[in-house]
Amino acid sequence: MKTVSLAITAAVLLGFGLGIAIDRRFLQPPPDAPSLIPKPTQPPVIAHASLPERSLAFAQGITVPAGRRGRNLFDPQLLKLATGPAFDLESRDQQDDALRRLAASIDPAQMPAALAYLATRPDPRLRQELAQRLLARWTAADPTAALGYACALPPSSARGSALACVVSEWARQDPGPAEQWVTALPEEPGKRVLMRNLVGALAGRDPAGALAFIDSLGAGSSHRGLRTAVLRQWAWSDPAAAAGAATNVSDPAVLRDIAASWAARDPSAATAWLNSLPSTRLKRQAVLGLADSLAAANPSQAAAFALSLPADEAMGAVQSLARHWAQTDLEGAAAWVEQLTNAQARAAALQSVAPAWAQADPQSAAACVLALGPGRTRDSLIETVARTWTGADPTNALAWVEDLPAGRARNAAMDSAVGSWAAADPRAAVAFASNEASGSAQSELLNTAVMRWAASDPASAASWASGLPEGRRRTQAVVISVSTWAHQSPQDAATFVAGLPAGPAQDQAAASVVNTWAMSDPWAAAGWVSQFPQGAVRDRALQTVASFWANKDPTGEAGWLETLPAGPGKDAAVGSFARTLAQEDPSSAATWAESIGDAQQRQRQAEIVARVWLGEDRSAASAWIEHSTLPADAKQRLLGP
Repeated sequence: MKTVSLAITAAVLLGFGLGIAIDRRFLQPPPDAPSLIPKPTQPPVIAHASLPERSLAFAQGITVPAGRRGRNLFDPQLLKLATGPAFDLESRDQQDDALRRLAASIDPAQMPAALAYLATRPDPRLRQELAQRLLARWTAADPTAALGYACALPPSSARGSALACVVSEWARQDPGPAEQWVTALPEEPGKRVLMRNLVGALAGRDPAGALAFIDSLGAGSSHRGLRTAVLRQWAWSDPAAAAGAATNVSDPAVLRDIAASWAARDPSAATAWLNSLPSTRLKRQAVLGLADSLAAANPSQAAAFALSLPADEAMGAVQSLARHWAQTDLEGAAAWVEQLTNAQARAAALQSVAPAWAQADPQSAAACVLALGPGRTRDSLIETVARTWTGADPTNALAWVEDLPAGRARNAAMDSAVGSWAAADPRAAVAFASNEASGSAQSELLNTAVMRWAASDPASAASWASGLPEGRRRTQAVVISVSTWAHQSPQDAATFVAGLPAGPAQDQAAASVVNTWAMSDPWAAAGWVSQFPQGAVRDRALQTVASFWANKDPTGEAGWLETLPAGPGKDAAVGSFARTLAQEDPSSAATWAESIGDAQQRQRQAEIVARVWLGEDRSAASAWIEHSTLPADAKQRLLGP
C-alpha cells in the first residue's frame, strides 16, 4: 500500500470521525491574508462530462461498451461497474490498489462530476475511500481548484473531511502555500483541525521542517500538542533524530515512543541515550518503552537491562517486562520470576505474571506468592491467585485458601474466591458461604456470593434470598439482590419487592430500588413511590426521589411536588428539593422552604437555604432573611451582630 494512500486515508478518516462542520466564512482567508486561491464558487453541476474510458475498464475485466468507445462521456453506471469489482477483491491491499488506479485514471477536469456522483451513493465506504483518492489526485494536479471545490461544499462532516484531504495533499506537494493559507485562517476550532492535518503531512515529508513551522507559530498549548504529535511520528521513522529534537518535552508518551522505536533498531544506542537522561518521571516512561521493545525481541536482554537500573526506575521496567514476557512465553517468564533474588523485583514481576501463571499452574504460582515477605503486595497477590484458581478449580483453590493463616489476607482471598465461584456456580457458592463460618465473616461471604449471582441472574438470586429464614441475613440478601436487579431493570425489581411480605426486608429493598431508579428515571420512580402507604418508608422514598430529580429537571419536579398531599412526606420531599435547588436558584429554593407545613422542618430547611444564599449573594440573601418568617433568634444567628 502506498505511503501517500495511507496518509490520505488517515487524514480523511480523522475528518469523518471528528464530524467537523466548518463554517464557510471560516474557510475564506481574511481580507489581508495572502491571496493564494480565488474565492470559492459553487462547483458546476456536470451531467455528462468527458471521462477517459480507461477509468471504466481497468477493474476485473470490465470493458467499455462498443457503442461508447471514443465518446468519453461520464456515465455513473459505468463508474459503478468499475468500483464494484474493486471491493470484491480478496485483500485490502488489492482493493486499495484498484481504487487508486481508478482515481488515477480520471482526468482532474472531471473530478467535480465524479465526486458529485459519489455523494449520491449509499455505501459510506465507497464514498470515503474513493472520494479521498479523487481529492488527493485533484489536489496534486490543481490545488486551487480542489480547495475551491472543498470550500464550496455545504457545511457538513463531508466538507471537513474534504478539506482535511486537500490540505494534507497540498502540504505534501507544495508546503509553503499550504502553510500560509492555513495560518491565515481565523482562530476557530476548524482551524485547529486543519492545522493538525497540515502538520501531520509536513512531518511525513520533513519532521525538522514541521517543528520549525510550529515554532514560528509562537507559544501556546495547542502548538505544544502539535510539537508532541510531530515528535511521536518522527520517532517511528528516525528515533535518534527525534530524540535529539525532544528537548523540553512535557509529554511522557513522546520519550516512551522514542525509546521503544530506537530499541527495536539499536538497543545499545537507545540504552546509552536513556542513561544520559536525568532521573525524572519522563525518563521512567522512556525506560518502560525501551523495556517493552526489548521484551518483544529478547526478554533475557530486557531482564538484564531492567535489573541494571536504579531502584526507582527498575520496578516499573520489571513489571512491564514481566507482563510482555508472560504474553508470549509464560513458562519462561515464570522461571525468571522464580529465580529473582531481589525481593522487591520479584514482587513487582509477580504482579504482572500472577494472573496468567495462576491460570496455567496455580500451585506453583501460589507457592511463589507465599514465599514473598509479608505486606500489601503479598496480600494482593494471594487474592489474585485465589480468584483465578477458583475460576478453574474451586475445590482445590478453596482448600488452599482455608489453609492460609487467619487474618486479613485470608479473608480477602476467601471473598475473592467465593465471588469467582458464584459467577460460574452461584448455588454452590452460596451454599458454601452459608456453611463456611458464622457471624460477620459468613455475612460478608454470603453477600459477595449473592451479589455475583444477582449480576447474572437477579430474579433467581432474589427468589433464593426471599426464601431464607426471617432475620438479618435474609434482609441483607434480599436487599443486595434487588439492588443489583434495579440497575438492570428497576421496573422488574420494583414488582418483585411489591410481592414481598411486609417487614424490614421489604422496606429496605424498596428503599434500595427507589435510590437506583430515581437516578435514571425519577418520574417513574415517583409514580411507584406515590403508591406506598403512608409512613416513614414512603416519606424517605419521596425525599430520595426529590433529591435526584432536582438535579435532572427542577421544573418537572416542582410540578410533581404540587400534586403531593400535605403531610410529612411532602415536607421531606420539598426540603430535599429546596436544598438541592439552593445551589442554582436560592431565591426559588427559599420560597419552597417556606412552603413546608411543619414549623420545625420549615425553619431548619430555610436556614440551610439561607446559608447557601449568603455565600452566593449576601445582599439579596440578607434582604430575604430580614423579611422572612424565621424567628428573630434565627435571623440574628444568620446575619450576625
